[in-house]
Order: sequence, then C-alpha cells, then structure tokens
Amino acid sequence: MLKNEEVQEKFKNEISAKISDFLVQPSKEKLDFIIKQLGQIVLNFDLSSKDKIKSDKLMKRGGFEKRIILEKVDEGDEVKIYNKLVRDNIVDFLVGKGFKCESHIADEQEFKQALVKKVSEELAEFFINPCEEEVVDVEEVLGAILVLK
Repeated sequence: MLKNEEVQEKFKNEISAKISDFLVQPSKEKLDFIIKQLGQIVLNFDLSSKDKIKSDKLMKRGGFEKRIILEKVDEGDEVKIYNKLVRDNIVDFLVGKGFKCESHIADEQEFKQALVKKVSEELAEFFINPCEEEVVDVEEVLGAILVLK
C-alpha cells in the first residue's frame, strides 16, 4: 500500500470505530467529534462550528422524521428494489417526476435498524466522495440516532 493509501485506510478505521462507539452510546459530544474529524482531516475545514453547511439543496431533501422506508420504484421500464430509509421528501420528489413508489412508515425498531444501515451507506459514500454534502449526510443520520437515544 502506498503511504497515502495507508493514511486513508487508518482514517477510515478510526472514524468507523468512533461511529461504532457512537452507535453503542450516542452523545452530542461524540457526534461533534466525528463531524469535526471528517471536516478537519479530510476536507480541511471545521464543520463543528455554528456555521453548519445547509445548502438549499440539502434542506429540500428533508430529514428522517417521517421514518419512510422506500421499498421499490417503478421507473416504467424497470422496477428497482431499495428497502431502505429515505429522507422525508424523496418519495414526493420521485412521484412528482412520474415514478410509482411503494413505501411504508417504519416502526421504532425498524427505524433504528434502518438508521444503522444508513450510517454505513452514508459513510461509504463519504469515503468515495469526501465533500461537504457527504459530511452533512453523515451528520444528519447520526443526529437522528442521537434523537432516539
């Protein structure tokens, strides 16, 4: 492994361990630390300040308050199966684009499990494309978990 790849792998392992710890015992301090690390180490800016990145695009997607599990989307020529937690406004957005969607509202247990899966999904997306939007995505999922605590 190249030195840079070794550093990236070490960082991935450290952040994954911090998130695992957060999932066992969520706290605002742990959430802030994780987001600060993602911001400072990879993106060279501090997202733990009061200047949280919340662009119009991010705000329009909504949070996870409605606990929507998107089951499948009929795109006309293809039906895609998702069975995953989506943001509150995603189903309405897809329907507005002409897609047929099947979804349901998760009960508390399913919601908790879906959030844990969503953290892994968002973190994987962050490691592929380390940008502000992905940091905010991770923060929003961890924030939703913190609220359930």
